[in-house]
Amino acid sequence: MLTNSLDCRSMTEEKHIVSASYTNGVGLEKVTKPEPSTVTILMAGIGGLLAFFGLSFGLVAAVAEPGFLIVCLITCVIAVSLFMMAYAARKKQIGNWERAEEMALASARCNYCGSQNPKGAKKCESCGAPL
Repeated sequence: MLTNSLDCRSMTEEKHIVSASYTNGVGLEKVTKPEPSTVTILMAGIGGLLAFFGLSFGLVAAVAEPGFLIVCLITCVIAVSLFMMAYAARKKQIGNWERAEEMALASARCNYCGSQNPKGAKKCESCGAPL
């Protein structure tokens, strides 16, 4: 009974690993997009907090004290700029990842026949030319 539960656990772990990556048409494994960096997460989180406080100051300005409107606007501008910086940083990270993936695929392509080869191959599987 204990061995069956261990077997089931390892099978689900294998399914999770397989679902995290996929294979393209020529047999090269492609990894899913990288996780967002810590800096990106922090910028988006702090931007969210500032947006919350900015809107709270706006509520106070609308109800009681119009002087809080300036604080509300400044806080909201900072929040929006942090959101935009987090978006730009994530877009740059994805772009770097895509360029690295294209370079890895291009290095496995045969210069003579154009067929795709496994990573680390020294000769083309189709025509036998050196890579």
